[in-house]
Amino acid sequence: KVAERFDPVPLYSYVVKELHDRFPNIAYLHMVEPMSPGTVEGTDRARNNDYFRPLWGGRPWIAAGGFSNNLKGALQHADAKGELVGIGRAWTANVRLLSFHFRSSF
Repeated sequence: KVAERFDPVPLYSYVVKELHDRFPNIAYLHMVEPMSPGTVEGTDRARNNDYFRPLWGGRPWIAAGGFSNNLKGALQHADAKGELVGIGRAWTANVRLLSFHFRSSF
């Protein structure tokens, strides 16, 4: 066998719920949005982390993954979901690129 696919939802559901219950003062939860299609075949929950958000109970959430190349989309996501958006993969190595992109986009 090369590898087996497993459904990560039960594991991450447990982790998110336990973090919520055991650590009421934790500042935020930071999760990377799934970026590869078909992570859990045949389910819509593989395309985003919306399944986990209610388990976190409305506490601060930082979504990351796939937002660096589309800052307007990141801002729209943040407004629609009422959460923070983490960007960085494309910007970490070149801070000047970020300032250039902001000037040319807005």
